[in-house]
Order: sequence, then structure tokens, then C-alpha cells
Amino acid sequence: MTTPSPEPWRGALDSLTAHVALLDGEGTILAVNLAWRKFATHNDLPHPDACIGVNYLAVCEKAAAQESHAATITAGIHAVLDGKRKEFFTSYPCHSPKKQRWFMLRVTRFEGPGPARLVVAHENITAPKAAQMRATRYAKELEQANLTLEAQARELAKAEQFEEGLNRILELIARNEILESVLLEIALLIGHQHQGLCCAIVLNQRGSLGVAAMANGPDDEARGFLENSAVALGLPHPKNDSELMVSGESAQGTKFANEIRFLVIPIKKTSDPPAGYLALTDPRSHTPPVAVPAFERAASLTAIAIDHAALYEKFSFQARHDSVADLPNRARFRELIEQAVVAGKRQNISFAVLTLNLDRFGSVNDTYGHRTGDVLLRQVARRLVQIANSEDTVARLGGDEFAILLCSCQTAEAAELIGQLICASFEKPFTVLDNELHVTCKIGITLFPQDATEATALVRNAN
Repeated sequence: MTTPSPEPWRGALDSLTAHVALLDGEGTILAVNLAWRKFATHNDLPHPDACIGVNYLAVCEKAAAQESHAATITAGIHAVLDGKRKEFFTSYPCHSPKKQRWFMLRVTRFEGPGPARLVVAHENITAPKAAQMRATRYAKELEQANLTLEAQARELAKAEQFEEGLNRILELIARNEILESVLLEIALLIGHQHQGLCCAIVLNQRGSLGVAAMANGPDDEARGFLENSAVALGLPHPKNDSELMVSGESAQGTKFANEIRFLVIPIKKTSDPPAGYLALTDPRSHTPPVAVPAFERAASLTAIAIDHAALYEKFSFQARHDSVADLPNRARFRELIEQAVVAGKRQNISFAVLTLNLDRFGSVNDTYGHRTGDVLLRQVARRLVQIANSEDTVARLGGDEFAILLCSCQTAEAAELIGQLICASFEKPFTVLDNELHVTCKIGITLFPQDATEATALVRNAN
């Protein structure tokens, strides 16, 4: 058999686009193709033919000291030469001063008998690699954009929840819920918005400081938080809850007390002393909480709740109170009788209702004027209160009509004794604006449940 000439092999190698070199068992270059030679020429390497005879493996080992991918290539070539692997391939960067490039290296061992031979092929993969890098970069950018959108969505949902919470609290205020319940909702709303943040609304009422609402704070921390709040506000350190006195000016901003940082926001900045504070802290961290707008809005909402509660209490008192005689009025008296009826039926006890009308009160107004009549009504009210027991209630039903709920009287005889004491007290004249007035009265008494079992019937029967 004749051995083929090398020319067909060279033509086959030169037709490949990869940069191909043929190595012997020692790693020495036996032949290179056209693509290899062109690459050498374009990159100012020695004359391509000079590569033939160069130990390619030695060149890689020398480069391995500076470049990690060269060490990988060296190890791969050795593995194929030693027969440990049939082939080896890897990608690596091969940048020039003008542009970035990447190549795929494939090392293959000749099969069959004879000396070891290797084919080393370098394929330019710059275009797909660049596309892959762009895709990776776009994927990261897309992922970051998605994370940003998700964060924005969470913040938006959080803001919507906060707005819903504010609206819910405004509804509670409009429904005249008790102040403590409203303030607790505000504290819980802030605590939900800022997990791990200990929040307390500290009110100053008539000179004493107390925590009206608290969120994210265990019970055993409430006392210490209250004391530290007082210190943070520049107040005397309290001995007990009743001695948490507010005596200094409000200090808005971050305070440091007992190794805990506080953010103190005045709830009502115009009052003197301040009506309250929104005090916030993280008991597990020395980092002060950030003064976000949510805190300011919560402080404003707290001020609205406090003002509304005060107005509601004022109007409620006026609606159930007679300002002339400084006594409960007809509406309040009816409520008290209804409560007494319920308690009487449940506990099977009796009570009495006494009604009183002044004689010739109209003539007093006509003769001395309404001012004198009003003063007379107040003096009558004082005498009735002095006669009634502490558990009884004296009310003015209107005009010259008074009534007493005698919870202390469970028999007709006891109620009649109160009536006699009232009549005896009227024997003494009333001194009204330098006028001495002799006034008499009519008294009626009914007993629950003997005379009636409903509030309206008890008053009607007494009259």
C-alpha cells in the first residue's frame, strides 16, 4: 500500500475555519492550517511557519503562571495525551487591544496504533459569546427591573394598606369609638407598616403621662418603654405610673435614653403643655427609626382623635346635663332609670323614684326676673344633693321639675323619709341675690317594681 502525499491533508486542514494545529506526543507543533497562519499574521506573531517545531504545551505552561485559563488548557492537553480523556474542550477569552474575543478550544487524540498525535482546534466564538453575554446582561437587567417593580408593588400595596387603615381609623373617630381603642388602632397601623418598631402614643392629660396605646411591644417591655419615653422627653424619671409628670417643653427629634434611641414626634405642637407624643423606637437596635411621613400623618390623626374625643365628651355631657342647675337632665335621668330597671330585674332588688315640683316658681320669675329664678334652681339643686345619698342621682327634668333616683331606698318607708327630709329643708328660706324667698314643693314617689317596671311609667306615676 502506498502512503498518501501530505498535500491532500494540508488542503483539508486549510479548508477549516478553526485555527488548527497538529501536535506530537510531546506537544510539539507538527503542522498548522491556513486559519492558524492568518491569525498569527494579523496579531503580529512570529512567522506562522516558525510555529512548526515549537512546543505548544511548553508555551501553555509558561502562560499558566499568569492566566488561569492557560492552566486549564495545559491540564486538559496533558489529560488527552495521557489517555485519561478522549477529548477536551473549553472556552476562554483572547482579547486584543482593539476588541474583545472569545475562542472555543477542542483537543482531540488520534485513534489507532502509532505515536500519539493531537489535533488542537481554536474556534472563534466571539459573536455567539457576545450574544450570550448580552442576553445574560439583559436577563440581569430584567431581573433587577422585576425586583424593582416587585419592591414598588410592595410599597404601593403597603401605602394602600396604610391609606385604608387611615380611612378605617377616621370611620372609628366618626363613630365616636372610645379614644383608647382609636389610639390602639393607630399604634397597630404604624407597627404593621414598620415591623420590629416599638410604637407608643404617650398622652399628657392633666399633668400625668401615660401610654394610651402600644404596638410591637411585649407586656414586659411596656413599663420600661414608658419610663424611657419620659426620660427621652426630658421629664423626671418616674417612680410609678401616676408620677409620670409632664413638666418640660416638647423636644422633637431623636433622643438617646438608657441605650435606646427614640424618635419623639409632638402630637399637638400648639398646646402648652403638649397634649401628647408619638414615641417610636426599636428596642432591639441602637439605630434610630427614620422620620417618615407616615409618622407625621399618624401624629396628625392622633391629634384629630384626641380633639374629636374631647368635643364628643363635651357635647355628650351638654346633651345629658342641665347647665342651669348643674345636674343631669331628663335624657340622662331616663338612661339611669333604665339601667336601674335592668339591674333591679337581674338582682331582684327595689329602688324608688322621687319627683319634685316647686310651687309658684313662675311668679318668682315674673317678680324677680329669670336670673333670680336660675339662681333659685341652683340652690334647690344643692339642697337636694346634700340630702340624697352618694349612690343616688339628683336630676332636673326641666322648668321647676326635679327628680331623684333613690337607689339606696328599697322600701316605701325609706323613700318617704327622704321626701320628709326634703320638705323640712324647704322650711328654711332661700337667699337669692339679696332676696329672701320662701318656697314650697310637691313630692311624688314610686317604687320599683311595686308601682311600675318601666322607666317612663315610674316617672309618670311619681308625677
